[in-house]
Amino acid sequence: MPTISIATPDLADGGSTIVEADGQRLFLCRSGGVLRAASEMCPHQKLSLAGARIRKGSLFCPHHGARFDMDTGKSLSTLTSKPVVWLPLREAGETIEIDL
Repeated sequence: MPTISIATPDLADGGSTIVEADGQRLFLCRSGGVLRAASEMCPHQKLSLAGARIRKGSLFCPHHGARFDMDTGKSLSTLTSKPVVWLPLREAGETIEIDL
């Protein structure tokens, strides 16, 4: 499994960003103090998660409001049954290692 390393983003709790590394565009967010990474694309209609909201343990797609559980990635919406797939990651000081 390939691993990429990027600088740890400065994300407040509930914050998110899109990063690009090694040709991969990834969605990073922090919820409950936990940093998470996933593909940039929402599984609902393959639109970017840029601007997604994180509230009360859920991730909300900015395009159609599809909702996903922050812990499991499971869809909590009738819009799709496909989950957000959280990628394994490790924070090491000022670097994050993400398994693709």
